[in-house]
Amino acid sequence: MSNLQDLFDESPSYKFRVGSKGHTGKKHDEQSRAKMSAARQKRVISDETRAKTSASLKGRIISDEARAKMRAANTGKIHSEEARAKMSAAAKLRWSSKNV
Repeated sequence: MSNLQDLFDESPSYKFRVGSKGHTGKKHDEQSRAKMSAARQKRVISDETRAKTSASLKGRIISDEARAKMRAANTGKIHSEEARAKMSAAAKLRWSSKNV
């Protein structure tokens, strides 16, 4: 056995074993999803954390290759009427606040 496997054997979680696939391909049931959603809604992200996240994302350079992949992923996507209405309302709000 490798040293790496020995380290994982000491771990209490089976997911960390070498070769383990974890939860891949499985889906949570509605009850589990509701519990996870409720837990996430209680979480409050502090202003300090938001500032750190914002600072870390500012000034990053997205490579031309990454831009091309993002463009290809969204090319031909058709938005629903609901999504289009939301985007329209957001754009109108942005424009109205700039002109005030």
